[in-house]
Amino acid sequence: MVAASPETGVVQPTLDVNNLSIRYGSEEVLGGVSLEVRKHEIFGIIGPANAGKTSFLKAINRMDMFTPTMHVEGDIRFNGREIRRLKNVYALRSRIGVVFPLPVGLPMTVYENVALAPRLSGVRDRKKLEDLRKKILQQVPGAGIAADQAYRDADLAIDFCEDVAPLPRKDVKRIVRCFKEVGAEAKISSIHVNGWFGAYDKLSMTRLLFKEIFRQKLDDIKSKVIYIGDSPNDVPMFAYFTHSVGVANISSFKKEISCFPAWITQAEGGQGFAEMVAELLA
Repeated sequence: MVAASPETGVVQPTLDVNNLSIRYGSEEVLGGVSLEVRKHEIFGIIGPANAGKTSFLKAINRMDMFTPTMHVEGDIRFNGREIRRLKNVYALRSRIGVVFPLPVGLPMTVYENVALAPRLSGVRDRKKLEDLRKKILQQVPGAGIAADQAYRDADLAIDFCEDVAPLPRKDVKRIVRCFKEVGAEAKISSIHVNGWFGAYDKLSMTRLLFKEIFRQKLDDIKSKVIYIGDSPNDVPMFAYFTHSVGVANISSFKKEISCFPAWITQAEGGQGFAEMVAELLA
């Protein structure tokens, strides 16, 4: 169903751009651009090279954050929300994708790039996870699907406090039970319950990453690694790495985890990660 304003009955645009200007340093490449794109509408942008087409796409995808000299002014709304106020930029990019002329692959063969996602996710498990999604949302009112679910190939992430009102602990544990009742693994993070099918965790997949991508045995270099995490699903990493660090909010899970990190930051959330980086750079 296409959303309409309750006051006027007019169909609201999915993408609403008002007075958009883009410049690189002092050079303006777009000025005063306004347009609306509605659901199911095919909207084309045509122009010569260096006319600002790619810059426009970067602006609505928030990719200007990767270009320090790119400055964006104006109002860009997606489904009625100003994109610069969205906390989860990955969720935005799951809805507004940009495909560039030159593809970027992982450092492996073409076959391995193509086969990686199905191999990691287990194609047959997607149907079971989809059934679980429906079951959990029905049985645990107030739970939601994580905003970054579109980027997850192998697991289902149920949001219990990031973009939904915080659920009581009993409801969070109910979500875990829903996963385990059908034979899935389930771990509580600081904002989600993550569930998947298969006997693997962060540590086993990190071993695989280092073996297949970096061509190194993790056991040989683990003394050179610092691992930082903030939730119970990081326990295998805390137990394995000598230099393990927990963000301060890990302390709220004292009764639920079997191994604490060697060090804990003073700050919580993103500030805790930043604190660790500052220590490394000092």
